[in-house]
Amino acid sequence: LKLGSEQLSSQDHYDFGMRALKSILVRAGALRRMYGGQRSESVLALSALNDVNLPKFTAADIPLFMGITNDLFPGIDLPPSDYAKLIDNLEGSARGLGLQPKSSFTKKCIQLWETMMVRHGLMLVGKHLSGKTEVENVLETTLAAIADGDTYLPVQTCKMNPKAISQGQLYGDFDENTNEWTDGILALAVRRATSADSSRRQWVMLDGPVDAVWIENMNTVLDDNKKLCLNSGEIIKLTPVTTMMFEVEDLTVASPATVSRCGMIFFEQVDIGWQVLVKSWCESLPEWLHEYSGHIETLCEHSVGPLWEMVSRRVKQMVVVSQNWLCFNFLSLYRALLREHLSEEVHLTAKEKDMKVDALFQLALVWSFGCTTDIEGQNLLSQFIRDLTAGNEIKEAYKLICAEPPARPPARMPFPDDVSVFNYGMSAQTGRWELWTKMVSGFEIPRGSQVHTIMVPTADTIRNTFLLQTLIRSGCNVLFAGATGTGKTAVVQQELLSGFDKEKYCQFSFAFSARTSANQTQDVIDGKLDKRKKGTYGPPLNKKYLIFVDDVNMPAVEKFGAQPPIELLRQCVDMGGWYDRKSLELRKMVDLLYVGAMGPPGAGKPGVTGRYLRHFSLVVLVPFASESLYRIFHTVMQWYLMKFPPAVSQLTSNLVKATIAVYEDISASMLPTPTRSHYSFNLRDLSKVHQGMCLCTKASLPGADALIKCWAHECQRVFQDRLVNEGDRSWFAELLKRCMEAHFKKQWRTVVKLEPLMFADFLETNQQYYQEVADHNHLSSILQNYLMDYNMAAKRKMELVLFLTAVQHVCHIVRVLKTPLGNPLLVGVGGSGRRSLATLAASVAGHDLFQIEISKNYGASDWQDDLR
Repeated sequence: LKLGSEQLSSQDHYDFGMRALKSILVRAGALRRMYGGQRSESVLALSALNDVNLPKFTAADIPLFMGITNDLFPGIDLPPSDYAKLIDNLEGSARGLGLQPKSSFTKKCIQLWETMMVRHGLMLVGKHLSGKTEVENVLETTLAAIADGDTYLPVQTCKMNPKAISQGQLYGDFDENTNEWTDGILALAVRRATSADSSRRQWVMLDGPVDAVWIENMNTVLDDNKKLCLNSGEIIKLTPVTTMMFEVEDLTVASPATVSRCGMIFFEQVDIGWQVLVKSWCESLPEWLHEYSGHIETLCEHSVGPLWEMVSRRVKQMVVVSQNWLCFNFLSLYRALLREHLSEEVHLTAKEKDMKVDALFQLALVWSFGCTTDIEGQNLLSQFIRDLTAGNEIKEAYKLICAEPPARPPARMPFPDDVSVFNYGMSAQTGRWELWTKMVSGFEIPRGSQVHTIMVPTADTIRNTFLLQTLIRSGCNVLFAGATGTGKTAVVQQELLSGFDKEKYCQFSFAFSARTSANQTQDVIDGKLDKRKKGTYGPPLNKKYLIFVDDVNMPAVEKFGAQPPIELLRQCVDMGGWYDRKSLELRKMVDLLYVGAMGPPGAGKPGVTGRYLRHFSLVVLVPFASESLYRIFHTVMQWYLMKFPPAVSQLTSNLVKATIAVYEDISASMLPTPTRSHYSFNLRDLSKVHQGMCLCTKASLPGADALIKCWAHECQRVFQDRLVNEGDRSWFAELLKRCMEAHFKKQWRTVVKLEPLMFADFLETNQQYYQEVADHNHLSSILQNYLMDYNMAAKRKMELVLFLTAVQHVCHIVRVLKTPLGNPLLVGVGGSGRRSLATLAASVAGHDLFQIEISKNYGASDWQDDLR
C-alpha cells in the first residue's frame, strides 16, 4: 500500500489508508476459510491484494501495480478463479439484455461481486457510457439466475438520485410549523431493506453526484457501525445482506473520510469500447437488414476511430463530447435514417438498397461526428469525410496519430464535390444527394403578419427540422446546441406547434433559469401528465409527450457542482420516473420524449453533466450563412416594402446586403473584452435593424434618400448605441459611410444633411408616423410639452433640462418601447438620468410605468408580488 500511494497516479477515488488495509485482511481471511490449506499464504495474500485494489485502478496504473506485486511476490502465479458458474451465467445474462459479454465487461462484474463480499458500501466511479449501470443490471440478473439460497441470492434494488431532492427530502425533516417528523426517501428505503426477508440481497443505490454535505450523514452507515442515524433520533442498522451502492461520475468534491469508507470500482470508456455498441446495434437490426450487419461493422471500423481523432484533436468542440457518446448518437441517427428511407414495404433492387445503406451511413456520420463543432471545424471535417469515404489515405494528409484505417472500397454514392457535405441531404423522392437549398419550397407570408413572428424557411431551418422530425419519430431525445441567434428555440417551437401529428404527439415547453429548482421542474411536468394506472403517468393514451426544455444549462450550479433540476430530469430518463414528494412512492413516467436547447458553456452558463447529455442526440447549430441571412431578410423586407413607391421597394436587395455587411464587420471587429463584455452581436441584432425599418409607413419613406437615412439610423440604434467610447463610435461611423457608398452608391454628406440623425413618431399630434427629425429645436419643444403634461398629472414632478443628448436618449428609448418585444437596458453611472428619461419616454410612448424598488432584503417573493 505504501509503494502504491507513492508510485501510482493521484486519483480522487484512491485510498491506501488503514481501512484499505483492513479490507485486504478481510478478503484474505475469507479466502483462507474458503480454501483452507489448499493455497499458500503468499497466494492468498496476493489474491487479496489484487481483489481489493485492482477494481479501483485506472488502466494506466494497473501495470504499475502489477509490477509492484511481482517484485513483492516473485515467482507466484495465481491459480484461475473459481467463478466458472458465475462467469457462464454473466455471459448469458449480458446477451439476454442485448449486450456483448466482452472479457473486460465480465471482469468488472466479477470485481463488483468481489468488492461486495468485502465491503457493504461501494462506489461505481466512471464517466458516462462506461458501463456502470449495465454491470449492475447484468450482475443482478445473474444472481437471480444462479440463486442457491446461500452465497448467491436474488437482488431487490431501490434506486434514487440524492441531488434531485433536498437533503430534508432525502433523510427526513421536521415540519417547521408542527415540528412533526417526516421520513425521507432514503430513510424509508433503508428501513424497508433492513426489515425485508434475508433470502434476497438488498441494494440501496444512490445514483448521483457525491459531495461533502449529504454524504457526510452516511459515515456511520458506511463504517463498521452500519447504522443510519436520523435527526429524529431513530437508528436503523443494516443487515448483512444490505449493500449501499453509489454510482458517480467522479469524486472531486468528496471528502477523504467518505472515500476511505467505500470500496471502489473504476470504469473507463476504453474498457467497454465503441465496438460493442456497434455489435449490439447490428444485432438489433430488423431481420431484412441483417445481411448488412457485417458491411456496417466494416464501415464503422474504417470510420469511427479516425473521425473521433479529428473531432477530439483538430476542431473546436462546442459541447464536451466523448467517443462512445458520439458513436451512440451516430447509431441512433443511422437507425432513424434507415427507418425513414428504407422499409420492408419499399421494394428496391439490391443495387439501390446497397447504395442507400452506404449513403445513409455517410449522412449519419456527418450529422453525428461532424456536427459537434463550429463552421471552421465543419469546413475541415467536410473534406476529411470526403477523403475517408473515398478510401483515400488520410493519416499523413491530416497528421493523425491513429493507424491508417483498413482499406475499403470507395463510397457507392459519394457526396458531390462542389460544396460542403453539410449542405447535402438525401432526397426522399429520388434517393440521391440534393442540396438543402433545393428542398426549400415556396413561401408566402400571410397577410397581416407581424414582422417578428415571420419564420422564413432556409436551408438551415429545413435541415434542422428534418433532423428533429427524423430523430423524434425514431424515439430519440434531441439536443440543439449553439450560440445565441442560431434559431434553436424558433425551429423547435415552430415544429412543436405545427410539424408533428396531433393524433400521435402532444407537447409543452418550459425554460430553465438560474433560479429554477428541482421541485419547480417536477411540479411543472407532473401537472401536465395524466394518470395511466396506479403509479404510472404519461400523456393521453396512444400519444407521446414532447417536452421542450429551453436553456438546459441555465440552472445555477451548487457549491459542489451539481445542478438539481438536471439531476431530476436525468433520474426521469434513467429510472423512468421520480419520487412523489408527498407519498414518497416512485412515479413511473412513460411515453415522454425530450427536446433541449442550450448555448455553449461560458459567460454565466455552466456546463451540463455528460451523464445527462448522453441521453440526447446532439446537433450543434452554427450561425446562418450569408446566403440564408439574405434569403430571410430579403423575403421579409420585400414583402413589407412592396406597398411603397418603386424608388423605395427596388432598393430592398441593397438594403439587406448593406445591413448584413455592417453586421458581419462589427461582429468580426468589435469582439468582447473584460471592459466591453457586452460587445456580443448575433442574429437578433440583425433582425432588430429590419424591425426598425418596418416601423415606417408610406409617409415615412417618400423616396430613396429617406430609406437610406432610415437604414443608417436603425444601424446606429442597434449597433452604435452599444459602443462605449468615442473611438469605437468613430470606427462605426466610418463603417456606415463605407457600406452606404458600396451598396447604395451614395455619399454620406449628400444624403444626411442634419446630424445627429434622429427618427421619431411623435412629432405630429394629428398624424403620427415614423419620420426623420428635421429640426432639433422643434423636437426639444415637443418633448418639453410632453414633460409639462407629465408633471401636471404626476405626483412627483420632474424638473428636467432637455439638452440635445437627453433628447436623443428619449427618442432612442421610445423607439425600443414601440418595437414589438422591445426591452431597453439603460447603462450608465449614477445621476446620468436613466430613471428620469425612461419615465419621460414611457409617458411619450403612452405606457403606464410601474417601478420596482430594490432594497437590501428584496427577495423572490417580493418580485412575484410586484409582478402581480
